[in-house]
Amino acid sequence: MQLPTDHITADCFPPTGYTRTMPHNISGPRTDERQAATNTQVILSFDMGGSHVAAMAAPLNSPFAGTSASAALDEGGSASYLFDRIEGAARVALSALTPPAVIVGIAVAMPGPFDYANGISLLQHKFAAWYGVDVRKHLAVRFGIDEENIVFLNDADAFLLGELHDSSASKAVGITLGTGIGAAFAIDGRAVPATEILPNHCDLYALPWKGSTVEEFLSTRGIMKLHKERGGHYQSVKEIAEKSGVDPIAADTMSAFGKELGLVIDTFLSPFAPDVIILGGSISRSYQTFLPGVLSVNPVLANLFRVASYFEKAALLGSIAEWLRQRG
Repeated sequence: MQLPTDHITADCFPPTGYTRTMPHNISGPRTDERQAATNTQVILSFDMGGSHVAAMAAPLNSPFAGTSASAALDEGGSASYLFDRIEGAARVALSALTPPAVIVGIAVAMPGPFDYANGISLLQHKFAAWYGVDVRKHLAVRFGIDEENIVFLNDADAFLLGELHDSSASKAVGITLGTGIGAAFAIDGRAVPATEILPNHCDLYALPWKGSTVEEFLSTRGIMKLHKERGGHYQSVKEIAEKSGVDPIAADTMSAFGKELGLVIDTFLSPFAPDVIILGGSISRSYQTFLPGVLSVNPVLANLFRVASYFEKAALLGSIAEWLRQRG
């Protein structure tokens, strides 16, 4: 697929090589409780955010009707701390199920860079203690299941698959807007790597844009920069969005953000010819403040946009959907 090359100034590069490591003291022992078998089979899904981990425990016979929980997370914590927080969130989610259940599968939504096929973390800017760690191996030990029943997927892909699990759209794009930007693509309910769609084998956030990258413009810091350039004084995106109805500077900030988003969509995403574009992430909750700016670039996009229905639960649902596709 040939995409327009306006605004593209340089290549992006994949992460450097890594070494698989297996610290022996961070998985923790299996417990009798984890090994106990019952008639209720459960899939656990996790969404690893920067400030929290969310977990869902879903019965295999009703996989999209699970119970969920979340735990605060220090992304700079040790490897064992990160696994402990995951296990803690899972225990809370599992505790709501009656009778107690046996875990038959785990699905994990992770930000990149991550070796999703092999379960190896390549992250260095967050969860740095996991760099090079075989996360699949440790989760298998923690929860007492076979490694082959644990799957990983990109968190943006998980978000989109979750939003699509009850949709019939044949070609879809998901955009998550928050501290950064993520993009995902799906054809007939199956995620397609962004690097196979976008130029230079890049993810959207890393694509060159006006001398920098897309993420520098379409993120929390991008909005704050636009606001500062206009002489604004608000200290958060939430405040800017809330004041945009009465403050011209705040309104102009969100409009400028929308126009930038519209240009990026027109340049990189529209050539995919999606049936729907789903907006998620914290910034998308204020879509009324920036959507007019998007549509000023291309009014046809009005027929494609849909705001997320599941928000925080989308990645959990999408992870379960992917586990079922691979292992169900």
